[in-house]
Amino acid sequence: MYVGRISHPDNLPSHKKAIAPKEKMFTLTGMQDIPVPKAIQTKDIPTIIDEYRHAASLAIEAGADGVEIHGVNGYLIHCM
Repeated sequence: MYVGRISHPDNLPSHKKAIAPKEKMFTLTGMQDIPVPKAIQTKDIPTIIDEYRHAASLAIEAGADGVEIHGVNGYLIHCM
C-alpha cells in the first residue's frame, strides 16, 4: 500500500522505504522536479497561522458563510 512521503519503513511491508513522487510538476518556467520539503521550524508557526487567518478573511469577504480547515491525516495544521 502506498501511504506517501510521511510513511515510515516500520509500518510498511518488508520495511520498504517511503516513496516520494517521481513525476514532475508544472511551473511558470516549465516542468520541474518536485522538491523535498523542509522541516517546519517553531519560528515559522505564527506566520503560517497568520496566512490561514488571512485566507479565511478573504473567503468571508468574498461571500463565504464561514471557513472549515481540513486538518487531519498529515495536513500541515494536523502536524503543528
